[in-house]
Amino acid sequence: MVNLTIWGICLCITTIFSILMHEIGHGISYYFQGLSVSTGFNKVGNVDRKPSQSNFRKDFFNNSLKWDLGVPITLGVAIISTLILFYTSNIYMKFILFTIAIVNSILRLLPMVNVLVCFLRTSEIYKEDEIEMGLVWFDITDNKFLSYVPPAISIVVSVICYIVLMLNMDDIILVSTFTTGSITLTMVISFVVNFKIISILDEHYRINWRV
Repeated sequence: MVNLTIWGICLCITTIFSILMHEIGHGISYYFQGLSVSTGFNKVGNVDRKPSQSNFRKDFFNNSLKWDLGVPITLGVAIISTLILFYTSNIYMKFILFTIAIVNSILRLLPMVNVLVCFLRTSEIYKEDEIEMGLVWFDITDNKFLSYVPPAISIVVSVICYIVLMLNMDDIILVSTFTTGSITLTMVISFVVNFKIISILDEHYRINWRV
């Protein structure tokens, strides 16, 4: 039996590595489109710069990419791990896959919820990755519909994966005695703890993608 503390630790570790993979996706995208950047565990900025420095994003434009692998990597991991989960009989592998799947679905769902909340409160659109990509597609094609496609995909994929996972969690992880409330609370706590950890890692560990 795996207790909530152990699962919380697994959530923290999985979240850190999942965000790192997301940021590496950004780095690869910029690099192959001829732009030098630095990536870490949260933010993309100028080469040899840290988030705490005033020139971290001087003359830096997030929406300069025609394509970006950051979001597709996160959603892809969520989809693949959710699908494999139901074809795996090993209980420990199910536990690992469940953790990976739930983390990666939430990693794109939370930003989209934040965009909606900010819009309802201030009437301003917070430029998350999906929003910026939609704006780029709109600029390229002059088709307003395409501006809604990236955020719509993120929301639909994240919600479907999350619902499927939560509805079947009793059958696929070792915590069948846990309530939905305790599962949710553990996830909230792990994300709050990770916010501080990720900020520290983002400041001190950077990857420079030099063209």
